[in-house]
Amino acid sequence: MIDGVAGREDDLGDRAMLQATGKSWNEWYEALDQAGATSWSHPQIAGWLTDRHGVPGWWAQGVTVGYEQARGMRRPGQMADGTFSVGASRTMPFEQLPLLDRAVEVLTSALGAEPVATSREAKYVSARWPLEHGESLLAQVNPTAGGRSSVVLTHSRMPSAEAMPHAKARLRGLLDAIASGAAGER
Repeated sequence: MIDGVAGREDDLGDRAMLQATGKSWNEWYEALDQAGATSWSHPQIAGWLTDRHGVPGWWAQGVTVGYEQARGMRRPGQMADGTFSVGASRTMPFEQLPLLDRAVEVLTSALGAEPVATSREAKYVSARWPLEHGESLLAQVNPTAGGRSSVVLTHSRMPSAEAMPHAKARLRGLLDAIASGAAGER
């Protein structure tokens, strides 16, 4: 049995898991091992956690991904379809919709294309751009306290983990560009 998982070693993560689900990370891993879950699909694992143990959906997904990573069934950043995703975020002193507008302006300029979809009515407003080889970039702006908002950029559907560090660095550079313009327009 594995005694820990990268990113899950601190007490806070285990304490939160225990409080939300009634078991620690390692207790869930042991239960899943005993049930034979290493041969199950992602939906089967999440369904077992929810249906048999009453684990709420969001937590069931987290336990499933953590288990898949701990047992070598999925690499960090790997999605259920085998592609990879990486994200970066930053909270900025700007209201949600003006910050989305700024993000769209910066990203459209950087990518040389308009977004294919924009949502301005949802709680978390967003815009999406297609990238080469079926990949995509999502910008989501989430309201926080005090007139601030968090910009989350996600590069999805990358075919390999090797592209992730470069994509992460690019996302951070794009956040820098969004922040520099947003700060000047306050």
